[in-house]
Amino acid sequence: MCILMLRCRCSYILVILTVALTAATCLPAQTANKSLNKASFEIGPVPFWVKPIEPGSDVGVGADNAGVVYLLADRQENLQRNAFYYREVRKIISEKGIESGASISARFNPAFEKLVFNSIKVTRNGTVSDRLDRSRIELVPKEKEPDRSIYDPSLSARMVLDDVRVGDVVELALTIEGANPLNRGKYSKIYLVQWEALIVHNVLRLVHSADWKVAVQAQNGAREPRITTTNGLTEVWYEDSNVPGRTIEEDVPDGYEPRQLLEVSDFHNWAEVAEWARPLFETEPARSPEFSAKVEKLRAISDPEQCVVTALQFVEDKIRYCVMNPAVTDRLCNCVIRTKPSRTG
Repeated sequence: MCILMLRCRCSYILVILTVALTAATCLPAQTANKSLNKASFEIGPVPFWVKPIEPGSDVGVGADNAGVVYLLADRQENLQRNAFYYREVRKIISEKGIESGASISARFNPAFEKLVFNSIKVTRNGTVSDRLDRSRIELVPKEKEPDRSIYDPSLSARMVLDDVRVGDVVELALTIEGANPLNRGKYSKIYLVQWEALIVHNVLRLVHSADWKVAVQAQNGAREPRITTTNGLTEVWYEDSNVPGRTIEEDVPDGYEPRQLLEVSDFHNWAEVAEWARPLFETEPARSPEFSAKVEKLRAISDPEQCVVTALQFVEDKIRYCVMNPAVTDRLCNCVIRTKPSRTG
């Protein structure tokens, strides 16, 4: 089975998250505001299907120049239940890491995902304190990217921990339940298994039905996962230790991702991708008199080169484009003619 993927700006984005959505149109700001007012999160126990994982060996203060070291990065996903469990244990090893080490953030789309905080703890000199306080967590829209005109309806649940010091160990565990309805039962994702800081114990576990044929490929030197099937369930188990941190410069070419990663997909070929994506584009084109008149003027230009130049100039001057973040939206794209009156396509 092959793994199908496309390269996109600053990262790899899998086919299931890109094919139909990168040319979608902006939605009114009121939609985001209504979602924010209704959105919430829950506090609950760790799901029963999650396997407990122990953090790696402790490291001394100043052991890494990133300011923070991850004693544990634990990611587990149950494909049948559309549930993703995430736990990290980070240690602040220098003053440089206090700001990032004290920041808690979880991103989700309330339209189709439920966020559940399982625990937030701080350990200092062997003493554990529970820091999971609902009143301290705020939901905020994702920061806008006006220069790139990206529409992103996801929210961030944020919290800044008080009184965090060098040597403290911060633990976060959460679960996100739900799947984008546009996926329509298909699965495709890339997991980075190398971050900017050292990961002492790194675990990725995927669980799915044995009948669900999912392919996994390790890239850029990532350790190969172990795949086992028992009692009708297949488990993909990746585990590594002391994965060194790697920082990517901001001015690297688009799509450049040299860090270790795992590609996961249940697409078998491009024909399957096309069949999956076709319904996403089956929309009735709306008719705009203004747009139709412009098309007729373009058709009247006898010189093909001049016709193309004029059309491009019209699009550049009169139509404003935006992109919907494919990983977090559940909206189908609209045609350009329909959005022409608002000068958005």
